[in-house]
Amino acid sequence: MLTLPTAVTSKYRIIYFIALIAAGLAGNYFHYPVFTNIDFIFGSIFAMLALQFFGLGRGILAAAIIAAYTYILWNHPYSIIIMTAEVAVVGWLMERRKMGMVLADTLYWLLLGMPLAYIFFQIVMHVSPNGSYIVMVKEAVNGIFNALVARLIFTCFVLRSRTRLISYREIMYNLLAFFVLCPALVMLAVGSRRDFADTDRHVRTTLIQVSQSAEQRLKTWVDNRKTTILNLAEMAASYSPQQMQTYLEQAKRSDLNFVRIRLQDREATAVAFYPLVDELGQNNIGKNFADRPSLPQLIQVLKPMLSEVEIESFGAPKPVVSVLAPVVIRGEYSGYVAGVLSLEEIRKYLDTNLNVHGAFYVLIDKNGNVIMTNRTDQKVMTPFVPGKGTLHRLDEGISQWIPIVPPNTPRFERWHKSFYITEHAVGSLSEWRLILAQPVEPFKMLLYKNYTGKMTLLFLILLLALALAEFLSRKMVVTLGELRSLTYQLPVKLATERNGIIWPESGIKEAQHLINNFREMAESLAKQFHEIRQINESLEQRVDERTRELRESEEAYRAVADFTYDWEYWVSPDGTLRYLSPSCERHTGYRREEFLRDAALLKRITHPDDWGQLDSHLPVNQDPVMKELQHQHHVDFRITTRSGEERWFSHFCEPVYDGDGKYLGQRASNRNITQRK
Repeated sequence: MLTLPTAVTSKYRIIYFIALIAAGLAGNYFHYPVFTNIDFIFGSIFAMLALQFFGLGRGILAAAIIAAYTYILWNHPYSIIIMTAEVAVVGWLMERRKMGMVLADTLYWLLLGMPLAYIFFQIVMHVSPNGSYIVMVKEAVNGIFNALVARLIFTCFVLRSRTRLISYREIMYNLLAFFVLCPALVMLAVGSRRDFADTDRHVRTTLIQVSQSAEQRLKTWVDNRKTTILNLAEMAASYSPQQMQTYLEQAKRSDLNFVRIRLQDREATAVAFYPLVDELGQNNIGKNFADRPSLPQLIQVLKPMLSEVEIESFGAPKPVVSVLAPVVIRGEYSGYVAGVLSLEEIRKYLDTNLNVHGAFYVLIDKNGNVIMTNRTDQKVMTPFVPGKGTLHRLDEGISQWIPIVPPNTPRFERWHKSFYITEHAVGSLSEWRLILAQPVEPFKMLLYKNYTGKMTLLFLILLLALALAEFLSRKMVVTLGELRSLTYQLPVKLATERNGIIWPESGIKEAQHLINNFREMAESLAKQFHEIRQINESLEQRVDERTRELRESEEAYRAVADFTYDWEYWVSPDGTLRYLSPSCERHTGYRREEFLRDAALLKRITHPDDWGQLDSHLPVNQDPVMKELQHQHHVDFRITTRSGEERWFSHFCEPVYDGDGKYLGQRASNRNITQRK
């Protein structure tokens, strides 16, 4: 069970737990953007630390609280599920399967975390396949890296506090993986941000070039039309309407961009018009255009200008724009010349040049109404509506419009759906505005293609690094494992192994030094064991000889005692009755086996008046460890035989020692003195 090390007292457990959660929230807040709104976060480092310090339950609680910040960061709740499940599965594998944290986390992402990310992003949130793949791999790499860092921090704490034991192989495994993965992550992050900056710069540069070209083309086109209308207005100040009719016709025929050209008097009634009839066959002369919204401003400024979008007042109703020039006679307004423009040339130019770059354009008048556009979300003669979002002013006259995404949509989708926008005024009085918008989507596809390759490479490097770390860590500690096995109960092995111990060899300098030290120690111990064995063998030989002598002596004693008339017995130092002569049956009527089986038999058949004299000399009354008998003892006592006859015996007892003075027990002899008594 994972518990907090004893160095952290229970008094401060809740404080440390809250501190880890706070650090985890800070780790998510201070995220590191790798791509556009695709960030590396570090909160799960502290969730993994909570798992190691406080156990599975509190680790899951900490992970859920820490991961909750991702909803604010990324605008969806699914990362909370993925990151909480990560701690739960890793903790279970560590507790139940005794698996290392980094390996457990890698298995989680391969088998569960990445499939969950694919389901949530691709199926639930409908993110593009490239975007889903990048996020899926990014979260896996981010999670494994955080688990690796958390385990290294925990290892440092344990090594310093010495509250637990961590295998040398795991330490080497984690360090090898970290020093491969960390530089790769840094290189990926730096490279990806550089790629994004290059793409961003390319988008801006392209948009500026396109917008400048479009602005110049539109300005030239308008100026040419304005010059023609201005010349006609100057001529109208000197010529009659009948004369102007010819000039209007010539101007219209010489420039196909004019749909109609008309001369109007002070009351805005057409006095010259080409063509003379409209599309419905009605005569255009005499029609009044006093309702045109641009007319008051024209009368006020008395300068050529572009009109706003207007609805054609004759023929088929449709939106039109015009170039207006006042007719000034002796400094007073006397009417104006209007050239209704065909915008097809400008439309074709903008469509042809902007579609190559995937850009959108909107040409709007001074009232904000759309004159022409290639955007499907805008309509001509309606106010231009940019949509819900925020406009951020950038440098070089470029702004970025970022839409507001609905809930449960990844924030990186905001950048994907954003536009880089430039705006240019058209006309001497800035009557029109040309808005060019470059969507990020086409460039995002190229950028994501690059990111996909880099993330795939990084993930493969990660898996290769983990596999290589596993292989190298095992190889580096295999000698230590063999050494541990060989040195377990080393004295016993040295004492029993007749052919000696075969020591391993290592290419690691420190490990080989350790092996050499153990080899020298084992050789020294083996030499001492050999000397001790020789001494033991000599002692065993002497003991065998003494034992044989004693056995021979005892056998001789038994042979003599078995045929003696007296009742003999021999008691060992521990109070055991080692020998009892067969003559006891002749004197007492009880067999030898009965005395050996029943230690109290002698007491029962001894006369009560005589028992006190024998009390300290008989085997039945000895302590568990018999006291050494110092002197000979002699006493007379009576017994009652099996047949009921009373007999007298003379009891003689003396201590027995070997040749070295070692106490061997006591020997006693009971002689029948009934006749004498």
